[in-house]
Amino acid sequence: AISDAVLGADIEFINPDFGYSEVLADNFSPAEVNYINGSDHINRFFSLWTRKEAITKATAQGLDCDLRLLPALDGRHMVEAGIIASDDNWLINSFIINEKYAGSVASGSSIEALQFFHLDATGNELSF
Repeated sequence: AISDAVLGADIEFINPDFGYSEVLADNFSPAEVNYINGSDHINRFFSLWTRKEAITKATAQGLDCDLRLLPALDGRHMVEAGIIASDDNWLINSFIINEKYAGSVASGSSIEALQFFHLDATGNELSF
């Protein structure tokens, strides 16, 4: 990710065989668990997981915080002091690439647009 603003990014391969249910209770709020367990559960899991990772990377918090207290559902959320190393407002954009990868970008300032580029090994731009 390239930006002139502070940001965090995460991308994950959507592995349909990943045993995500084993990590739900330790990393997601009850509302998030209910959301994940709805339809399209594997994509929902990876979408919320990348959101949590993107915001912790953007704030240099890492995965040391209690991820259950870090909201990842759509909308505005109040986050208690000390959960992440920031008092700023954050915008998180999530996306799916080729139905194989989930990603999220967290920015402390408004991002007007996300642009994706696919480069080959020599740096030449390919169609996306």
